[in-house]
Amino acid sequence: MKRIFLVGLPRSGTTLLQSMLFAGGEIYSMPETHLFRLGLGRKRLKSQLRALYFRYNYSSSVLGGIKLALSKKSYIIEVFKRLDEDCKNINLDCWLEKTPEHLYYASKVKSQFPCSKFIFIRRNAVDVAASIIDMWCKVIDGKNKFTLFIHYISNLRFFIRYAHQPRFYNLIVKSPWIFRAVSEIKSGIEYFNKNRPLFSVVDYEELIKQPKETLQCLCNELDIAYNDLMLKYEEAAKAVINTNEVWKSNNSKSIDHKRSSKILSLSSQERDFIYYSLKDERVG
Repeated sequence: MKRIFLVGLPRSGTTLLQSMLFAGGEIYSMPETHLFRLGLGRKRLKSQLRALYFRYNYSSSVLGGIKLALSKKSYIIEVFKRLDEDCKNINLDCWLEKTPEHLYYASKVKSQFPCSKFIFIRRNAVDVAASIIDMWCKVIDGKNKFTLFIHYISNLRFFIRYAHQPRFYNLIVKSPWIFRAVSEIKSGIEYFNKNRPLFSVVDYEELIKQPKETLQCLCNELDIAYNDLMLKYEEAAKAVINTNEVWKSNNSKSIDHKRSSKILSLSSQERDFIYYSLKDERVG
């Protein structure tokens, strides 16, 4: 069984690449599962407590739930077991799970399943930031005032490190999520650069410019057959996108219609902040 994880920074092109590989017909895939994000948690105590509860409920039995709750290793094994079974049920021997944030669990997962593959899709950090902001604007569109207030408050903690820069204070009101976007990009790049040997890398820009050649190289690396159907991925994209993920609508269109960077759609102050914050960030 071939097991592949497709990860990257948020809004870096992971859905596009997933749709292309899925369209080839040799790979079983599904909408984002967030299974490691939810079941393994991050560093904060609140996240760990939520993860413990999620692992417990992942099993259908009390004893099984206790085992998974107490052992992250057992939980990872159970996730692989279930994905393997789903794949075998449709007579395939390769599955691909795509949740960008699973980037942070590559080391832990590969320690249990060293033959699993992690693909990291690399995209210009400035373009990623602009795309994240565009996504969050769509997410909050039409939300009630209380929900908007909570959203604003939850993002303000990411402003603290820029409190010494008065020129960006207006963004606290106008675009508070911009601080979170930059923070997530920095964290993702830092983790990737520290763990570079764990990943195969695909360049988003090359995928757009030379999709066939890029896919052929990747398929050779993954030991799967390239198929020209991968270039006709529009219908496949619909199967791996949840109905509420409105910000992913471009992925169900032809690659020729994919929009370029959204950086120019932002205000001059937002652009200045992004360039200032990410000027030294490079994906190795």
